[in-house]
Amino acid sequence: MYGLLGIAQPDLYTTAGAFRMQNSERDIPRGSQYHNGRLIADPRNDEHKIVVQIHLLFERLHNRMHATKLGPTSEETSGGNLFAETKAQVQQIYRSLIIHDYLPRIVRTEQLQRVAQALKQGHTCYQRMTARCRAALAARHVPTAEVAAVAYLQAL
Repeated sequence: MYGLLGIAQPDLYTTAGAFRMQNSERDIPRGSQYHNGRLIADPRNDEHKIVVQIHLLFERLHNRMHATKLGPTSEETSGGNLFAETKAQVQQIYRSLIIHDYLPRIVRTEQLQRVAQALKQGHTCYQRMTARCRAALAARHVPTAEVAAVAYLQAL
């Protein structure tokens, strides 16, 4: 939502740090002026109506939370502290919904408890895999993730 592969995309936001939305807020902005005909960070979030509606829900949540911080006349760029604070809060709400509502519906309680315990101990699910992948890529002199992400975006 905030940028594909962690890369900031300032064209997604107004100068005040709000998502650019259509007046109806029922669809993402579309038109030939946008990359791939739509203003969205990750095109996978526009694969069908349910996913795009969830995406828009979180854009509206961001905009409303951010507006309460800015006040009626303030302006802040999408790189500002208030923007980062709003982004972190929206991401935390998303994670909380996934952890406390969605996952318990599809994963056994015992498995969730094992993962939660590992996270409390400072382990993430992919630490070892990520370390192995980074070492393998470095040994082959593969570009960093940032370079790969830019190449990916240019290929879209």
